[in-house]
Amino acid sequence: MALIRKCPICGCSNPPRAQVCARCQHNLSGLLPQEEEPEAPPVPPAAEEAASEPTEGSVLVLEFPFGSRRFSGNVLLGRDNPDFGARIADDPGGGFVSGRHAVVSCRDGAFYVRHVGREDRNLTYIDDRPITAEERLQHGQTLSLSKRYHVQVRIEAE
Repeated sequence: MALIRKCPICGCSNPPRAQVCARCQHNLSGLLPQEEEPEAPPVPPAAEEAASEPTEGSVLVLEFPFGSRRFSGNVLLGRDNPDFGARIADDPGGGFVSGRHAVVSCRDGAFYVRHVGREDRNLTYIDDRPITAEERLQHGQTLSLSKRYHVQVRIEAE
């Protein structure tokens, strides 16, 4: 079995000498390499659940105050994002958003969010409820990066 450094933020398997995660850029220098676990075979969902679940072709649409952005993979949410971080910082309430505030990851056609900023202030919220661990995003939710910066969540077919 191969040795890896598994990112605690996004779950990405990185080479054993990696210092930062290739997916979300989280610092891995304090992690010891571990043996890679074999992937379990996928379990097909029940027929009634399959209709409401996102599919492999799902796209996450985040409606920021400055406009919408579409994502089909993982994304860093915060002022350090090179694509739109400056827009967050310029918006009212954006000054309360950390550089690396939250990470959205995509697995098995579903999207998950995890707070990666400081845990003592400016938390990440889903529908006004602070998240303390990775949580699955659902269509129609409000994702808040601090209490003052709100993003609407849409999940659409690709």
